[in-house]
Amino acid sequence: MEFDHYQRMARLSDQKPGNDPESMVVPALGLVAEAGSLVDIFKKWLRDGITFDRQRDFARVELGDVLWYLANLASRFDLSLNEIAENNLNRTRNRYGFGPDRWNEEDVKTSFDNVLPVSERFPRRMVFHFEETQDPDGQWRAVMRLLEATPNPFPHGRQFTEDPKGRGFTVGDPLRNNSLRDDGYRYHDAIHISFMAVLGWSPVMRSLLRLKRKSRVELDDVEDGARAVDIEEGLASQLAVRASKYEGYKSDRVVDNGTLDIVLEHTSGLEVSRRPGWLWKLAISTGFQCLESLKMNHGGYLVADLEAREVEYSRLRPEELGDKKLDQEVAASQEKSTS
Repeated sequence: MEFDHYQRMARLSDQKPGNDPESMVVPALGLVAEAGSLVDIFKKWLRDGITFDRQRDFARVELGDVLWYLANLASRFDLSLNEIAENNLNRTRNRYGFGPDRWNEEDVKTSFDNVLPVSERFPRRMVFHFEETQDPDGQWRAVMRLLEATPNPFPHGRQFTEDPKGRGFTVGDPLRNNSLRDDGYRYHDAIHISFMAVLGWSPVMRSLLRLKRKSRVELDDVEDGARAVDIEEGLASQLAVRASKYEGYKSDRVVDNGTLDIVLEHTSGLEVSRRPGWLWKLAISTGFQCLESLKMNHGGYLVADLEAREVEYSRLRPEELGDKKLDQEVAASQEKSTS
């Protein structure tokens, strides 16, 4: 049966028709009452041990009543049940995705710079080193350096200050927490790196890496301009405040819908608004996981992979980590052969 057909039939059995506020109270109260009666199923299961299978007929009746009141309430708002259902599926798909196929959608695969000159594209793989020092006043300060960029849009590193000890190119200014508590905000560039890798978007990183898309006036002015940078910086700051209430955003599952609403509202009108909510959740949780790792270990390395849409933390420089893994494999093999 079509939703809209059901809605029309339900309207015929309405005992208090009309669209005035008073007539709308009945289906609204009925919807709440019938939904509440469904809780009785769980009470009987918990108290009496009555299984859900034995209460299926009861559930069918109560859910039908919920649907009837829902349909009549929708009619009073001049809304179609078909429209409501379709809108709801689109919204939940945007926020949660529909299984592994979500990665195949165009709103995820599309790049924001793949047709632009190499000098205006994000490298597909970057390695950043974060080093921490302590100022005389006891405050921690973090420096971010770029060690590797592939493909390299700035082969001579002319845009950056090269570290005299050969530790890459310094990107941006050293950062402090600028707070009375040590929340690790000196490492908040990890959030921007995550946005860049997972979403393929970060006006802040474009500015820091000097990869603004100047060949396209509109992109340079709107998407990569000062206002977009301020929006992203504001989001990072607001997310850092909210993180403590949501388990530090340690996984995409704890990025609540309230946070997502704030993010989507602030970025509406920008190119990143094409990215689905579930990808934003992944970007936020990835960024905060990396920030926490940097804070706990007083620095380290972040490897951003824009093709895989991920950022990984390492205490060791990636090539050193590779050597260490190889040594471990050799040691394990030798131990196995002698046992």
